[in-house]
Amino acid sequence: RIALRGTRLVKRNGRYSLVGALTNTDADPAMTSLFGDLLADGRPLARMAAGQVIEQRLLPAETSGFRVDFEGVLSLDDAADTFDPTLFIPPELEAAPTDARVEARALVTGSDLYRHVSLNGVRAIDGENGLVLSGLAVNTGTETATIIRILALLYDDAGLPIWTEAGYVETNIYPGQSAPFTLRLPARGEINVVADLESDEAIVNGSAQQTDTELPDSSEGVLPLTGIDGYSALRLHLSTMTYDPLF
Repeated sequence: RIALRGTRLVKRNGRYSLVGALTNTDADPAMTSLFGDLLADGRPLARMAAGQVIEQRLLPAETSGFRVDFEGVLSLDDAADTFDPTLFIPPELEAAPTDARVEARALVTGSDLYRHVSLNGVRAIDGENGLVLSGLAVNTGTETATIIRILALLYDDAGLPIWTEAGYVETNIYPGQSAPFTLRLPARGEINVVADLESDEAIVNGSAQQTDTELPDSSEGVLPLTGIDGYSALRLHLSTMTYDPLF
């Protein structure tokens, strides 16, 4: 069982996204993927093609943020001469979306669950172009950590999820070693809330969202943000694979 709470449809720099928090409320580790529909007057406008935007592998009781971005598909004709993987293709919509629907799917998993990386000296600085998060990732385990992802969930002044961003440590970290990280997050003024999704707009593993599980709010397991305009708290979730050399 997984629970979605605080899901919102937001718009940033002309892009629509679903953001919120996700908790594994089951006794088994879960690999989750999320999908979304944009709605206008209750009608779907565009469905995301690639649902595993920020794939989650969650241990029991772990909570993390999620974000589903809506983007169009580049035609083969447009990509014939040059291809830019960073290019954003706006989806073709019949009307401006006023609501959305989110779907989550989960499978039991037993791989890539290494959790022996901690973050030390985390600092959040409000810069001219947004929030800059920095610190030191330390491998406290006995295996080499690789593809270390830091997922940051930001809460607004009302204590509700407002944005999720993922960043990576640039190098592998050997046991007992550390490496710095930097994650850039948008300013609150760049994000506009279009709609707050109701519980019946969330589907989990093919059924309606279960209402007997409550997600931790912004006062539990988070870093308070003081002096950061528009943000009240930050939740961090780490996931990493392990590197086993062949020689």
